[in-house]
Amino acid sequence: MPGFLFNFIDGERQSGPITVDLENLDAARREALRTACLSINEKPEKFWETGEWQMIVTDDRGLVLFTLHMTATVAPAARGCVRTRQSS
Repeated sequence: MPGFLFNFIDGERQSGPITVDLENLDAARREALRTACLSINEKPEKFWETGEWQMIVTDDRGLVLFTLHMTATVAPAARGCVRTRQSS
């Protein structure tokens, strides 16, 4: 079974890499999504504070296979910048 390395960057620091033996690239894609969702669920405040996380997945030789970019953008309305309509 091929080894896949998962490098996670949480906006402030890089962790890993974590090596996982999986059947194929499709299995690595599923594992990347599962791991990313778990990480965000564990630290949702940190995700919203930093605004951007990445997961870079490579093969066991270091070749980049794919990257997940997870971005949070807060709209002005949610930041308290809502404008009220003026009365006519």
